[in-house]
Amino acid sequence: MSATNASSISGKRTQRDGDLDASFIAQVLSRPTSASALALLTSKKSCTQSRRRRVAVLAGIESSWCNCDQSIPGNVSDLAGLIVKELHEPYWFYRTSLFGDGDGEVVVENDPRSMFGRHMATLPLLYSGKFWTAGNGAARYPWLPSLKHESQPATFDAVVHFVQGSSGTGIHIGDGRILTCAHVIETRDDDAKADDDESYIPNRIGRRKIVMFPSGRIFIAECRVVQETLDGSNDVAILVLRAELAISPLHTADTMPQPPAAVVAGEAVAKGSQLFCIGNPSNVDLESHEEEDLELDPPTWHTSVGTCEGYLDPSVHMATVEQDVHGRPPTRGEWKAARKAEPVNAEVGAFLLHSCWTYWGHSGALLFDRYGKVVGLHCAWNDRTGIRHGQKL
Repeated sequence: MSATNASSISGKRTQRDGDLDASFIAQVLSRPTSASALALLTSKKSCTQSRRRRVAVLAGIESSWCNCDQSIPGNVSDLAGLIVKELHEPYWFYRTSLFGDGDGEVVVENDPRSMFGRHMATLPLLYSGKFWTAGNGAARYPWLPSLKHESQPATFDAVVHFVQGSSGTGIHIGDGRILTCAHVIETRDDDAKADDDESYIPNRIGRRKIVMFPSGRIFIAECRVVQETLDGSNDVAILVLRAELAISPLHTADTMPQPPAAVVAGEAVAKGSQLFCIGNPSNVDLESHEEEDLELDPPTWHTSVGTCEGYLDPSVHMATVEQDVHGRPPTRGEWKAARKAEPVNAEVGAFLLHSCWTYWGHSGALLFDRYGKVVGLHCAWNDRTGIRHGQKL
């Protein structure tokens, strides 16, 4: 999606949030424990069946659960538990990583914002000649932009995380518009439907998600625009901020100004240019068979640096897609050809190739040039070489 197309879409937040259940959702998220949130969601006095169903839809829970028979008490408690897992727990994970738990029991020493303010970032990926691998630790990069953005576009403060179990990141580009990857706007039904129909692309227009800024401000946002293809070469969406949730003690929603906004670059970034990425790696270890969390520092609004490695040759991309469709690994010759393929220019390339460290939850993470302008969205990685892929903008 070009910067022109993105900027032509205007969104205006509205206080007409009755259909969004904004006040009730704020109450759910404000509960300090999962148990207290569960009690609110199962309360006959506070939560009607229709309200519980609407919140479950917002959380992206399977339609079979959203439409379950709530006259059965066990269904009510199970549905409420799913909502807590998809909304309440991610929200408190983000909140604690930014501000601690508020009771002094969890103190954040290296919170994401202060680390960015000190120009600290995770090291770039290293290339061994066969595979791109993660470096070790973080370092100071003086060229990273300042947090003060009066005379320059906002970067860190304009990045949002999606409050959902599957993580995801986006960026506020002004007028209440959030730019992200289309596949971030997911529901739990999507994968099952895709398994049944290989040509299935979800209709994401109208879906609502909760997004959180690093300031702690939190909004309900609605998907308005999608550009998406089956092969992943187009994977972009724009949402519009609607109701802001007043969650104490972080802020008072009605008296706050517009959130900080980033600027989308007007031209493609050149190969070799320095980049930095801000995203949500998630704390779930998807590379292990054990159910355990990862300790990433910081675990949210994580900054990493790297370079633009050029743009992926479309023929290489289509060969990979063809192999995946047929469920087979590449032959030795195919793997060698892909590894040695030279990057192409931005006009014909399928993806922006980059060496910023990312993890499973980084979908939609922002790729900035050294001047703080948005040049791409991290969307995938090549599991055969380790190189990261970004959506061109």
